[in-house]
Amino acid sequence: LLFYGYSSQDQIREKIRTLSSAMQKSVAILPSGNELRISISGGVAWYPANGTDMDTLKKYADFALYQVKRTNKGHLEEFSMEIYQQEAQAAQLRRDFQQLLTEERVYYVFQPIFSARDGHVAAYEALMRPRLPALSSPQRVMELASEMGRLYDIEKLTLFRACECYEALEAAGKVEPDALV
Repeated sequence: LLFYGYSSQDQIREKIRTLSSAMQKSVAILPSGNELRISISGGVAWYPANGTDMDTLKKYADFALYQVKRTNKGHLEEFSMEIYQQEAQAAQLRRDFQQLLTEERVYYVFQPIFSARDGHVAAYEALMRPRLPALSSPQRVMELASEMGRLYDIEKLTLFRACECYEALEAAGKVEPDALV
């Protein structure tokens, strides 16, 4: 819907509340005889605060609508640039994470673990280091893997890439040959 010719946003909000209230009081009778309550979800973008052209305003109103559908159906939400930017950043991080997995954009460093008994290097702990600026923290990589249901992929990547990295260090004589990983 396009509301035009009102002197304030509050007047438009009141018209939307009236429409929403009327919809919520409506009931559809299904062929089975059951009643179906009707509700309305909506997203609002304001001219000129959110945009000065119809395409931008529709895009932002649509974004606000989908925020409502994901969280609180049957309500109205006004567009928020802050939330929009947060969602855009989160989407970019998910794309970066996918790139990290697809291109195996990680390397591993090996932290020595010393024997308390005699001080020799008994083992090495493989520590993942991402090769993407936006995902420089292993903790953030693991959080994304968990959120996206991709922990197995990180585990698999770590198993194979850590072994490759360790073998290269071992061939170069840079690790103790009898130490564990």
